[in-house]
Amino acid sequence: MKSIYFLLLPVLLFNLACRKTDNNVKVESFDESTEHSINNDKRKTIKYISWKNVLWFNNYETFTLHTYDRMTGEEAEYNGSYTLEISDNITFLNVHFDNGSDEKWLILANGTLCDIYKSDGKSIHGVTGSVNRDENIWNWPTNLISASSYLQESNFSYSPSNLSVGYKTDNPWAEGVNGDGVNEKIYFKKRALINGAMHISIGYVSYDKPYLYNQNSRPKKIKLSVENKFSIIVDLKDTPHYQEIKFPSDIIMDDILILEILDVYPGTKYEDTCINTVYFEMNSGFYEINQYWDD
Repeated sequence: MKSIYFLLLPVLLFNLACRKTDNNVKVESFDESTEHSINNDKRKTIKYISWKNVLWFNNYETFTLHTYDRMTGEEAEYNGSYTLEISDNITFLNVHFDNGSDEKWLILANGTLCDIYKSDGKSIHGVTGSVNRDENIWNWPTNLISASSYLQESNFSYSPSNLSVGYKTDNPWAEGVNGDGVNEKIYFKKRALINGAMHISIGYVSYDKPYLYNQNSRPKKIKLSVENKFSIIVDLKDTPHYQEIKFPSDIIMDDILILEILDVYPGTKYEDTCINTVYFEMNSGFYEINQYWDD
């Protein structure tokens, strides 16, 4: 393949930092620079829900995971605690279950959605609000994404179709030109987004090789545009956690949404600029933006 650091911040202590570009585009993500105080008189919880599980993070240090198998009706609840570990800007949770077992989770999250990856390749996905919200958050279909270039190695293709695959690490899109990929583009076609938003995770994200995030380049500034509708410039933070970008106009089936790289965070070893995954949300204004963990 051609630091985020959270001060006293267990990864789920979200303070969604709102940054505006010249085009009044709001971007929400982790605020890695804010030190949070703990108010013992106020219980703070963030809950992620899907059709398979509900995951609560409580009081900065404990969690509850409720699982449900809709085929068999079997369900279980697990409680435990966690500590934060940052490795090359990748956030891990060292999880200790009350039954004595331990796990290490890689987590990507914001105030809307959360993806957790485990050492056995299994994942946990959830969104805030309600399980019905999960039906409005999806990856763009594989056959409807293209790019001006992508990196092809002997044993793997870093094609734009990788952006259609959720719940998987080591699977980014990477541009394929000489240099850092400035002005390279990704095209999203033939899908409608009403009151839509994008949740983007940048960089090369790997459970076993977290150093690949810093070694490869990441988008720093991007342009999102639809011809005759809008063209917006968005500054991205240097974090793999999801950053939310709201579109200023609806997108219809005949539109082509273009993502163009304008500037990058340079990799320490490779020039390849990578995007880990992209989710799109329909009717993003239905739920209020969650300003979690603001004391």
